[in-house]
Amino acid sequence: MVFLSDFPDNRSGGIFVLCRATRRRWFSGQMVYAAGVCISYLVILTVAGMLWIRGTGSFSVQWSPYMTEIQNTAPELYAISGEYFLMSSTLMQGTPVSVLMAGGGLQVLYLAVIFQVLCAFRLAGKKKAGLLFCIAVTVLGAASVSYFGKLKWLFPTSHAVFGEHFHEFFAQPEMTPGWSVVYFAGLNLLLGILNICLVRNCQIGDGKE
Repeated sequence: MVFLSDFPDNRSGGIFVLCRATRRRWFSGQMVYAAGVCISYLVILTVAGMLWIRGTGSFSVQWSPYMTEIQNTAPELYAISGEYFLMSSTLMQGTPVSVLMAGGGLQVLYLAVIFQVLCAFRLAGKKKAGLLFCIAVTVLGAASVSYFGKLKWLFPTSHAVFGEHFHEFFAQPEMTPGWSVVYFAGLNLLLGILNICLVRNCQIGDGKE
């Protein structure tokens, strides 16, 4: 959804509003829009998941036996359907609500980075290059989770996956989620400073890509 969006929108269609706002206010508005998209996206996924199991499941603040017991009661089924279960490293870190909030927060910070990268390339007049860069980072980040070992922590994708922070069989974390928050905060701060510098010289309404 992020990659297909026309973000940020600096075409002449909004020039009537832009004439009455500074470039910094325009950029702030784009960031508010990005935050709204991030949060709305996660809310839609959560609500859709709840509606999908409506009538066939139940709601609880504890993990269900489906997640906690099936590995012992039906190991052969678990072995061939691992993608349908959360990792034990995730289940051990709190209740469904706390894990959902922590994981959702990391996802919002990750999407904020993607939006700011897209914004920087767009303001520099390199929209298509920005899309390709974000796609490449996302694909490499996804691959790093399985194949790059500790180098995976160089990519924002790994920091956005809550379960990757904890060892699958031991209680100690591989990477404390707090450090991922610092990682994302640092990236967003640097990208924000870069975008503020770029927006001073951009031509809003020129439609350049």
